[in-house]
Amino acid sequence: MACSQDDQKNIRYHSIHNSDWHSIDLGLFTIDAPKSFRCKIEKGIDSFIGIISNDTIRLHFDYGYYSLPFETEKSYLEGKKWLPDAELGILVHKKLDAFGKLEVINISNHTAELKLGDSTFFYKIPIPDSIQDYQIEKDTTADKIYEISYPKNNKEGIVSLRITRLDKFNPSMENHIAILVSSEKVKGDAIKLILKMYKTFRFQ
Repeated sequence: MACSQDDQKNIRYHSIHNSDWHSIDLGLFTIDAPKSFRCKIEKGIDSFIGIISNDTIRLHFDYGYYSLPFETEKSYLEGKKWLPDAELGILVHKKLDAFGKLEVINISNHTAELKLGDSTFFYKIPIPDSIQDYQIEKDTTADKIYEISYPKNNKEGIVSLRITRLDKFNPSMENHIAILVSSEKVKGDAIKLILKMYKTFRFQ
């Protein structure tokens, strides 16, 4: 899905009646934005990538098979990405080699009950700021999964949109194609504007 020079020429800007916004039509998908926003297609190897931006906001998009669903607190806990830190903690504090040997018995209130041989340990799981500082909204339709991630309490951060196309599955990659759009760090009214833009996103 690498892009070509012709992709840049194929971008279309359509005015919206009685509005200072326009539709940015990239052929594969369309998004509405204030008229100050323009799009630039970049060279991708196996995905369709580019930037939608004005003087203050830059949105990077990647349409392909390699983006992952947003990490939530639930998926982080259940995915056990914290387990290596727990193993290291037991090695340092208990002088016991726990690597690859810990059994997770239960997780409750961010505390994991762990078993190593005949010994039981309790480990308070720290949640990374990249997860606990963000609100994630998810909606599923018959053919798409919509995910939006944005900073809690209007703090500075990254605003992201991911749409998985359930109707576009690649058996060789064992994955559905998805669009990922992410801002650079923004705050305040910029967050509200980006969220408003994301709600207009549509496939052709």
